[in-house]
Amino acid sequence: MKKRYTDEALRLTIAFMEEFYRKNPEPVFAVCDPEMSWIGAQEGQIILGFENFKAEIERIVKEMIPCVLMNQAYYLAQNTGPVCTIIGKYVLVTNKGSSFIRLAEQRLVAVWRQDVERLWLMHLSNTNPISEWKVTENEHFPVKLNSYLMKYVDREIQRKKGSERMVITDCDRTIHYIDQGEIVYLRSDNKYTEIFLESIMIRTRTMLKEFTEKLGDQFLKISRINIVNMAMVARIQDQSVILIDGRELPIPFKKVAEVKERITGYFTST
Repeated sequence: MKKRYTDEALRLTIAFMEEFYRKNPEPVFAVCDPEMSWIGAQEGQIILGFENFKAEIERIVKEMIPCVLMNQAYYLAQNTGPVCTIIGKYVLVTNKGSSFIRLAEQRLVAVWRQDVERLWLMHLSNTNPISEWKVTENEHFPVKLNSYLMKYVDREIQRKKGSERMVITDCDRTIHYIDQGEIVYLRSDNKYTEIFLESIMIRTRTMLKEFTEKLGDQFLKISRINIVNMAMVARIQDQSVILIDGRELPIPFKKVAEVKERITGYFTST
């Protein structure tokens, strides 16, 4: 395939996976070949044909709790003639406010076929690392604690123990008391710094370089003007960090490899 088609296959894969875990399977249904196949994470979960796949996915979606995908990484693994293969991995996290926590790494394989007018999804596979999840009979969306989640919880407890609260005075002289873990990212604006939390932005006269010395190990300076909380990163795409709320922060070309290495290390460390 030409690059514009492989790029489109990558884009479509990311888009339909993110929508699926929001309980919206329609984007993946829209690209499926009638003769597609699917391998799921359950024992014996091998499905042939679009209609069978659709029925199985609709059953799973009824049990799902909406999730976000974090630390996403996708690669073009094969490209021969009219067929290409996208492989990837991501960390699946239940939305805030859910009745339980699910957090686990998953792997994906998507095989695409190009015809004269468009791309078709020929095969899709979603798997978990060995021993991560034990799926019981009649359970389609596992909810039990796994080793990945245990490591994550332990890491977060340790981070919280050492996490410092910050006292920030904004440009209107309002004083804010925040935990560092609430910060999504910081952006320099000349002699000011904008601090982005999940729902508000605090603008302060303190310069960005002063925050660099105060912030914990989960923060990474990805450019001259941006510091990001690595826990809030969903994926790195091209030369951008994509946050779990969809916001996009550019990375200078010379820092892309370093940023990828640091963020991957953050998520895989124990």
